[in-house]
Amino acid sequence: MKQQAAQTRAQLEQQVAQTRAQLEQQAKQKTIEYAVKIAQLEQQAEQRQRETLCTNIITNIITVLQSRFAADNTTYAIIRRLLATETDPERLQALFNAAVTIGSLADFQNMVVFPQGNGSV
Repeated sequence: MKQQAAQTRAQLEQQVAQTRAQLEQQAKQKTIEYAVKIAQLEQQAEQRQRETLCTNIITNIITVLQSRFAADNTTYAIIRRLLATETDPERLQALFNAAVTIGSLADFQNMVVFPQGNGSV
C-alpha cells in the first residue's frame, strides 16, 4: 500500500513537473510572439509617422511655391506627385528649405528697383 502510494505520488510529481515545463515553454513562446507583434506595431506606427511627416512637408513646399509663383493647379498636382515619391523626411525638408530660399530670392528680385535715367548725362 505504501509502495503504491509512493508510486502514485512520484507519478503525480512527474506530471506536475511536465505540466510546469510545458506551461513555462508556452509562456516563453507567447512572450516571444507578443514581443514580435509589439515590434511590428511599433514599426508600423513609425512608418505612418514618417508618411505623415513627409505629407506635411510636401504640403508646406506646395504652399510656399503657390504663395510665390503663379501656376495652375495641374502644375502643383504634378509637383505634389513627384514629391510623393520621396520618402525621406530629411530630403523633403531640404527641398522645403530650397523652396523657401527660391521664394525669398524671387521676393528680393521683385523688391529691387533699378533707377531710371532721365536721358541726361
